[in-house]
Amino acid sequence: MSNFDLKKYLAENRLLREEMSEEEMIKKLESSLKQAAGDAKALENEPVSKKNQELNEAVGVTIAALVVGAPGILKVLGKISKAIGWIFGLNKDKEDGKKGNMVSRALEKAGNKLHHFYVKLIAKGLTNAYPSLYDRDRNKKIDATEFRNAEEDAEKAYAGMLIAAAIATGWSAAHAASSVVAGLKAAEIGVDIADVAAIGAKLARSA
Repeated sequence: MSNFDLKKYLAENRLLREEMSEEEMIKKLESSLKQAAGDAKALENEPVSKKNQELNEAVGVTIAALVVGAPGILKVLGKISKAIGWIFGLNKDKEDGKKGNMVSRALEKAGNKLHHFYVKLIAKGLTNAYPSLYDRDRNKKIDATEFRNAEEDAEKAYAGMLIAAAIATGWSAAHAASSVVAGLKAAEIGVDIADVAAIGAKLARSA
């Protein structure tokens, strides 16, 4: 990400070499999810992206491109990954399916309200960064429908960053997407597995 080496952090973090029960995992994840909350509030004042007009005129704009083009959003998503990326490196001796289920349950139980908190702030950051893309009425105001469009993109960005953090610890994009999507579904954050797997893979390459 913009201000830290995610792959190096996850590779060196001592937590990645530790065993942790599911109960301990959930408790720590709840705490970790709160760590980037203060930074996320800054997205309410995200400046217009230098890519605003360019991406608005482009065909087939990807969520990953929107994230990379908005430094504040990229920074916040990076901090979220730094705060909770450890979960994907735990219990490395566990069989993949079992471990994936543990991660899904931890994401499900650790903070539905916090998931939505981040999604709404990321959506706010997107509408600030790309007014040409989201202000379809061109009235310099984001109405409820336009903000919901931004929220849908924010949900994909949030899920994609979690997947990118998992990929950095050795998970495949498909396996990471399956676990992340299942965990977020309980928070009524519904995203397409193939869609967010591709976003996560692109964000992982930009890390």
